[in-house]
Amino acid sequence: MENVTVTRTFKVALTADQWALYDIEGRDVAAHALNKWAESALNSCTTEGEAAQVIALAQDRYSNFGAADSEGYAVMYELLAVAFPKGERK
Repeated sequence: MENVTVTRTFKVALTADQWALYDIEGRDVAAHALNKWAESALNSCTTEGEAAQVIALAQDRYSNFGAADSEGYAVMYELLAVAFPKGERK
């Protein structure tokens, strides 16, 4: 179909528990920062791989809260699956 543009805007508001962050002081701030990085990546990156790299950078930055553990990466992959449904992934 010609002359049709589809846009989506992602809002990420996961809690520290949903990100599976360690139960330590500052985890809510870390979750908020991870949400902002993920939101920015999902709204600006054109490929799944590019978005994954951006989100992984944030997870590395907050690795002291457990963001770079396997549980945190599972959250990232769930977000990517929503943003880049099967058939649209690159």
